[in-house]
Amino acid sequence: MGEYSSVEEETQYQEKSKPIEIEFGLENTKDEHTDECTTPMLDNQVQAASGDTGQCKKGDWMTHPAFLAFGGNGLWVGKFEAGYKGATSTGNARVNSDDVSKLVVKPSQYSWTTIQVTNAFKVARDYKSILQSHMMKNTEWGAVAYLTQSLYGKCTKAKDGSISCEEVSINNNSALLTGYAAKNEPTKGYTSTIESCTDHPDDCNEYGSSKKGEDGDYNYQYFNPQSMPASTTGNYSGIYDMSGGAWEYMVSVELNKAGNAILYGSTASVASELTDPKYYDIYNYGNNTRTDYSRRILGDATGEMGPLGAEISSWYKDSAIFVYSGTNAFTWFVRGGAYQYGTASGVFAFESQTGDVSWGNGFRVVLAC
Repeated sequence: MGEYSSVEEETQYQEKSKPIEIEFGLENTKDEHTDECTTPMLDNQVQAASGDTGQCKKGDWMTHPAFLAFGGNGLWVGKFEAGYKGATSTGNARVNSDDVSKLVVKPSQYSWTTIQVTNAFKVARDYKSILQSHMMKNTEWGAVAYLTQSLYGKCTKAKDGSISCEEVSINNNSALLTGYAAKNEPTKGYTSTIESCTDHPDDCNEYGSSKKGEDGDYNYQYFNPQSMPASTTGNYSGIYDMSGGAWEYMVSVELNKAGNAILYGSTASVASELTDPKYYDIYNYGNNTRTDYSRRILGDATGEMGPLGAEISSWYKDSAIFVYSGTNAFTWFVRGGAYQYGTASGVFAFESQTGDVSWGNGFRVVLAC
């Protein structure tokens, strides 16, 4: 069970990230220690509260909400994005189904994309139900992001006591193969305009992206030790594909004005699939704004980072578009960025999507124990 120092809400633009202090508690996950503030949770105490700070102040310690929902000793996060078993090309892995037998979590697999939130939710739930397997939530992503931004992740302490942190390197593989790492962090990724693909079709893949990102000329595969900068710990023990690769849908949604989640699927709105609140995060209605970070959940690694400007996080200048109820209802979170986003991808990157199919959106599986 991890305990995380609550991060100060930013009131001014800040261009540099801060290391996060972490303590580990082994006694329980009930948020009952006398020397910590109470984690802001809803009445059911398995779901974190949107927009609430509670009595937590700067410098306080709190049990991270990711460790409260399931009441166990911890979480096992999929080491890679969910892959589609047997796929031999990017297109083969673009399937909108709930066939759990196709789920694979291994390196050098084609990421399973073009899947609706509801189908991804079913696949993850049915994977290892005895271990409470589920699709990753925003709060769980936040827990990994905090660990990454600590001495347990990509931060190191110098002899003088100063701490410096590095961002997780991007997976820039444009074929969406898991576990890859860019040889050089690209500023804008390896994409091509429609015109250049028309003029030089041999340089582009079928989706209009440069083939530079597909092979080993511009990236390392997982089995090459030089891929380790793309791990959340900087070594093989960490988690991959949390910067770049495919955007990853979270089971984290903004409720609409009527207090309902907009779900995509073919079976009665699939409302019955989201009945146990420990499996998803809900965010307060935001009146159609993409930058209302105050609706964050404390610990989800969104609002705490503070905006550098419109839709850009002050932490590594990652993409930062909050969920909002517009005409197309962009109410579902996606995390991590995409292979072609360059420096806008990262562990602290987040954007919003409709929950429907998109060729660039995948998911990740988590186990609770």
